Amino acid sequence: MRLVATWGQLRTMRGQAPPLGRQAVRVLVLLIGAGLIARVVVAFATYGVTYDIDSYVAVDGALGDDPLQLYSIVNGDPYNRWPYPSGFLPVIVLMHGFQSVFGGPFHGWVQLPQILADGAIAWLVQSFLGRHGASDRTRLVAAGLVMLGPAFALISGFHGQLDSFAILPAVAAVYVWDLLPPGPRRAVVCGLLIGVGVAIKTSPGLMLFALLPTARDNRERLTLAAVAGAVPLIGLAPWLLADPNGTLEALRSHRALPGIGGLSVIVQPELSQLWLGRDLVSLSPLTDWLQERQTLIAALGVAPFAALAYARRMAPAQAATLLWLAFYAFGIAFAFQYAVWGLPFALMAGYLRPVAAVQAALVLPAILVYWKPIDGPVEWLYVPLMIALWIGIVFALVRLTRGAARAPAHVVSPATT
Repeated sequence: MRLVATWGQLRTMRGQAPPLGRQAVRVLVLLIGAGLIARVVVAFATYGVTYDIDSYVAVDGALGDDPLQLYSIVNGDPYNRWPYPSGFLPVIVLMHGFQSVFGGPFHGWVQLPQILADGAIAWLVQSFLGRHGASDRTRLVAAGLVMLGPAFALISGFHGQLDSFAILPAVAAVYVWDLLPPGPRRAVVCGLLIGVGVAIKTSPGLMLFALLPTARDNRERLTLAAVAGAVPLIGLAPWLLADPNGTLEALRSHRALPGIGGLSVIVQPELSQLWLGRDLVSLSPLTDWLQERQTLIAALGVAPFAALAYARRMAPAQAATLLWLAFYAFGIAFAFQYAVWGLPFALMAGYLRPVAAVQAALVLPAILVYWKPIDGPVEWLYVPLMIALWIGIVFALVRLTRGAARAPAHVVSPATT
């Protein structure tokens, strides 16, 4: 039996999104095209966040010198330049090749995959909503919230982080999950997609728990998890064999940075000064304790909501929204690129207004962190804004949890609101 379906089969197995009207198609093309062009212009014209772009440069150099020793070369005192799996490394090599052939700055080329990923996410989101009965207007608004949304544009077009590229395969997995019929084929295809995302950055692995509730049986669940886990392991195998200590140490060294947002701002508000261009601040004993246990705390915080999604058989987009809200609520830190992980799924679940509100709420804090336009202390402004955002996330989590707990156990349809 063939496990991988053709695109034509995907479109006919479980239904497809009704076509947009002619005018709506033109608007969608304009939205995606304008968003891509604007990002490309910014990416090539600005260097982005120095640390992240310099990290790409360091990794590119190591790949050219001694690729299998990369993790030992670029990580360690004083910086850990690449605490991620290996999935993005071939992309860096490809972008180096494009830069060599076509010219232009490497910092622009290395952001191009993330920029294109935003375009793909916008298309997948609007198509998914169309398949679930959304109007042309709703679909276009959702696509616009990706292509014109500041949270997406900032990270792919300016910052330089790879989060859009990493989360795209997980978005595709949710998209494909209700196209294919339940069974081994669906488990393999979606497991491969999530595995590719995890091979780029580990955070998309959370989306396994968004698909498991609606799997047909335990065999499909085991196949999905096994395939998703095998992909990053296979991708890392050359480095694990050639440099096991350096590779494992680099992956273990990855820590979220406290002080930008999340629980760390509530526990120790003065940490925000690290990101606002003010003073160096040491971690308090409590922050240090939380930082050392951040993975365990996040896992314990998310686990009850994963169990609820499983018990109520929540639809993948709805379950993904619940899980990301829990992750944000219990996360020790919140960097601006983290928003890119959850917002596509909230759009697919139909929560357009909350997504717009979150992006609007992040604009001023992002300006204060990235461009520091105000001389003098701004913690008095920044900290309340980030705490208010956290309170809003907790409120949304409680509301979605109550709704899921009260509903009968069945596959929940997107809200399309």
